[in-house]
Amino acid sequence: MTRKNIRAISRGHDEATVESLHKDPKFAVEYLNAVLQDGDEQELMVAMRRIADAMGGFPQLASKTKLNAATLSRTLSKKGTRN
Repeated sequence: MTRKNIRAISRGHDEATVESLHKDPKFAVEYLNAVLQDGDEQELMVAMRRIADAMGGFPQLASKTKLNAATLSRTLSKKGTRN
């Protein structure tokens, strides 16, 4: 197998995590609880972004939570609300 083929069949950690969160809501709860217990603010923001992606992105998450999508996106962005 060539190097190009190996890259084509592999996927990144974020992508795999988002897929797992999407497939298994119980795992998503456990994942978030673990980050809340042991993680810092940056890890929490990453976890929340991954969960948002797993739930269909910011617009769907905003709709489900009755929050403003733009505000939610800004809050969970890598820069956060502190530009």
